[in-house]
Amino acid sequence: MMSRLSLFLGCVCLLSFSTPSYADGHSVHPKHSEHHHGHHSEGHGVEDFGHHEKKHVIQESHMTVSHMVKILSDFADEATAVPNSIFLVYEGVELVCVYDERHNRMRIISAIAPLGDITEGQFLKAMEANFHSALDARYAVKDGILYSAFLHPIHSLEEKQLQAALYQVATLAKTFGSSYTSGILNFGGLGQPL
Repeated sequence: MMSRLSLFLGCVCLLSFSTPSYADGHSVHPKHSEHHHGHHSEGHGVEDFGHHEKKHVIQESHMTVSHMVKILSDFADEATAVPNSIFLVYEGVELVCVYDERHNRMRIISAIAPLGDITEGQFLKAMEANFHSALDARYAVKDGILYSAFLHPIHSLEEKQLQAALYQVATLAKTFGSSYTSGILNFGGLGQPL
């Protein structure tokens, strides 16, 4: 596993989120478009079908950044919150949660190794693990560094999902080079990995 400084430097590169936005800075999201708020206009065709039913389906409560930070801090062995990130230690693994409230996105990552320090066979096993044994966490590459990572919108997260995400990212980092698993289960068909 890489040092906390390497993890921090990697996070700086991961802070930019690419959610489309309007010129005024508001995020582009179908739920926030005008006709989904009941302002019907002509010419929307199929897009408007059933909108009068959907406009009343509003999530009563959603995850907030402060609640997310508290859940992760309570679940981790160590936690240090700074603006837009939380540095965490869970079962000996250093991780960071990077978030962007404006774009409703978060990531939990753990730096594993520079690509130059791993073999082609290890890399291929990591990519295969993404298909059947990594589950919600994934192996990912950014700027020549291999990470374990979990990405998700903030508002739709649940407490158990956040705890599982931290566990899976840490386990995926720890099992690199051995079982390449997030530790929950393997997807398979008739006893064979898919």
